[in-house]
Amino acid sequence: MRSFALRSLLSSDAVLPHLAGLRIDDVVRSGLSIRTAVTTRVPEALCPVCESPSRRVHSRYGRRLADPPVSGQEVLIHLGVRQFFCE
Repeated sequence: MRSFALRSLLSSDAVLPHLAGLRIDDVVRSGLSIRTAVTTRVPEALCPVCESPSRRVHSRYGRRLADPPVSGQEVLIHLGVRQFFCE
């Protein structure tokens, strides 16, 4: 069962402004789990060494995050991350 109302709430910058750099791709409730697929949507990132901004994407990879249960339901977040070239 998909929860589009939850996705709409989570993607609202007005409700959760600290999540403005993320795009909620999918929210699925399956049994006692809530699985959320999220990707970053910021167009650039700062180099951790020289702190210059870069828009050139080097690679993409995924991370899996798990939060404590919410109302007895397991919360899993699949986060798509980009790594940038330093310019």
